Amino acid sequence: MAQTEIPPSRSRRCLSLLLLLLALLPAPALAESAAPPRFGMGFGINIKTERITEPELDSIAAIGIKRVRTGFSWYEVERRKGEYAWDSPIERQAAADDYEDGRAYFSHDIAIKQIRARGLHIDATLNQGNGVYTGKPVNIEPEGKPPSYRLVAPRTPENIAAFAAFAAATVQHFEQLYGRDAFTWHIWNEPDFKGGFPPAIDAAIFGKLVLATCEAIRKVNPQAEIMGPALGAHGDGDIQLDFIKTMLTSANSLTCLDGFTVHPYRSAVPETAPGDYAKVAAVLAPFQPQGKPPVPVATDEWGYSIAKTHGEVPVTQNWRDFSGEEQAALMLRMYLTNLAQGVPLTVIYDWRDRGTDPYEWEDNFGLMGYKGEEKPALKMFRTVWPLLLNRPLLAADVVEGCSPHEHVLRFGSSPQQDDAWLVAWTDTPTTRVLELNGQTDRIIDIFGVPQKITSTLTVSGAPLLLRESGGQPVMLHCPTAAATGTSPH
Repeated sequence: MAQTEIPPSRSRRCLSLLLLLLALLPAPALAESAAPPRFGMGFGINIKTERITEPELDSIAAIGIKRVRTGFSWYEVERRKGEYAWDSPIERQAAADDYEDGRAYFSHDIAIKQIRARGLHIDATLNQGNGVYTGKPVNIEPEGKPPSYRLVAPRTPENIAAFAAFAAATVQHFEQLYGRDAFTWHIWNEPDFKGGFPPAIDAAIFGKLVLATCEAIRKVNPQAEIMGPALGAHGDGDIQLDFIKTMLTSANSLTCLDGFTVHPYRSAVPETAPGDYAKVAAVLAPFQPQGKPPVPVATDEWGYSIAKTHGEVPVTQNWRDFSGEEQAALMLRMYLTNLAQGVPLTVIYDWRDRGTDPYEWEDNFGLMGYKGEEKPALKMFRTVWPLLLNRPLLAADVVEGCSPHEHVLRFGSSPQQDDAWLVAWTDTPTTRVLELNGQTDRIIDIFGVPQKITSTLTVSGAPLLLRESGGQPVMLHCPTAAATGTSPH
C-alpha cells in the first residue's frame, strides 16, 4: 500500500488525559470543541434511497449507527415548475432491483418516514439538474468514448434561484414533519468532476449556487445545519485546491455553511488524510468569517473498495486486492483517524455493495454484499460500535517512544458502562511490539475474538481493543529494540 509520511504526534505522554486531548485537537482549520468527541456521535453510513429496505434500516439502528446519508434529486421532486412532489415515485435503477420485495411504489416521503421511524439522523444531499429548467441531458464523454448523458446543472441566475427554491421547500417540508434536529442539509455532490456539474466544471458558477442555496435554506430555518460542497478526490486523495479558491472568491459560502465537506478517497492508508485536510483548511483560512468559529473540514463520503484487478496492481490502486478483513480494519481506522483530528462528521461509503463484479471498483465498497450477504466489515461494526458507542475520546497516541505510525486512542466510560477501552494499531505494513504497563482483563480483535494477555502487545493494521481494569490507566510504549514482523495488512 502506498505510504505518505505522517507528521509526528504533538505528545507521547499520558500526563493529563483531558489536557492531552486538547493539545491534540486540530489546528483552527478543523473543528474546535470544549468537550471531548464521543464515539459514534458524528458518524454515518451512506445508503441508496431506492434500494434500502426496512430490515436493513433496523440493522443499521441495532448496530448503533446514528445517522444515514441519502439524497434528493431536483428532477425527481419538481416535475413542473413551482410544484414539489416528494411523494412522486423514485425510479429504481437496474442495480437496485436485487430484492424481490414487490415495491411497486417508493418515494422520498416513504423513505424518510421509514428512516425516521428508526430514530436515525439524516444527512440529506440536495443535488442534480432538472430538465424542466436546464433542458435535455447532455453527453459528458468525449468523441470516441461511449456516451454518458447527464442533466445540466443550474448555471444561470434564474436556474440557480430555482434550485435554491427547491432546496428551501424540501427543508421546510421535511422539518415540519420530523423536526429541525432530524436533518443535516448538504449542497451538491462532487461538483469538481464534469459528471458532477455537467456539462463542464465551473467553480465560479458553483460557488454562487452554494451560497444562494444555503441562504435560501437559512430563510426557512436560521438554525439549520448546512454543509457542502462535497468535493471529490483527484488522484490519490488530492482535493482540487484551485477549485476551492475560485469557488469562494466568486461567492464566499463560508459565511453561511456549518461544514466544508470533502471526499478523501485514496489508495494510501487513512492516517494520511489529515495532511490533505490541513491543505484544504489553509485555503479556507482567508475566507473564514471574522468573529465566529472557523468552518471545519468534514467528510460526508469516504470508503475503501476491495475490487480485484487483472494482473499486477498499480501502485495507485493498491486497495483493489484488499481482503474483506482488511476493508473492515480500514473502515474503523478511517473513523478513528477523523475522530482524533476533531473532524465533526464522517460518513462511510457504502452500506451495501452496488453490484457483484469482483473487478468493478464501484461494486465493492459495502459493509454487506449485493444481496445482503454479511461481509467482515459488518461483523466489525457489530462488535465495535456497541462496545465504544458514546464513549468520550480522552486521549490520542498514548504511546511512549514510538514512531508516528503507532496509534492508541483511549475512550472513557459511557453512560451505560463504567470502564475504559484503548484501541491500538499501526499504519505500517509490518507489526510492532509494544510493552504494556497497567492492568487489562480483556483484549479482543475487531471481530470480537479474544487475544492472549501478556506483558506485550503486537499491533498491526487491524486494531486491537483493550479494556482497562484495576482503576489504573493502561500505558503502552515502544521498547528500545522492538521486535517486528510481517503483518497480513
